[in-house]
Amino acid sequence: MNPNYRIYVAIFLLLTFVETILAQNKQLRAYTLEDGLPQPQVYDIIQDKIGYLWLGTEGGGLCRFNGDMFKIWNENDGLQSNYIHSLDFVNDSLFIGTKSGLSIKVKEKFTNLEGPRINKISLISNKIFLATNIGIYEYRKNKGLVKINLNTKINTSIINDIVFDGRLYWI
Repeated sequence: MNPNYRIYVAIFLLLTFVETILAQNKQLRAYTLEDGLPQPQVYDIIQDKIGYLWLGTEGGGLCRFNGDMFKIWNENDGLQSNYIHSLDFVNDSLFIGTKSGLSIKVKEKFTNLEGPRINKISLISNKIFLATNIGIYEYRKNKGLVKINLNTKINTSIINDIVFDGRLYWI
């Protein structure tokens, strides 16, 4: 076998590998304050049915990104808090977990419910559970935030997530 053949194959494979790596990097784009992002720390991102990205920030409020520009809502617009830790869509409502409770955005209106810091919003079996810094809450349309009392240890613990596997709840 020709020794130059091995060198040509190695160079070809190297160039193919480098081109693949570079092509993947072109898909990434970092957005900054200069692009309109109100705060560089983003705690949660969710995409709606239309394709907009919704971002919850640390101190900058709620952002909607349409692929070109950001629209921002904050406490001045009726948001419960500018510190957002969790986002989830339930039907046509955006549930926003903040450091001081829950905001529910329907069209351009916010409904605010004061409560503990909400770390995660989980829709399980048509119920909205909230993982908080002091246990688990459930949102009920007619009653607001309702504390779920399980046991003393869980009721006072920081809960970061709730998952239901079809048989058990994992917290």
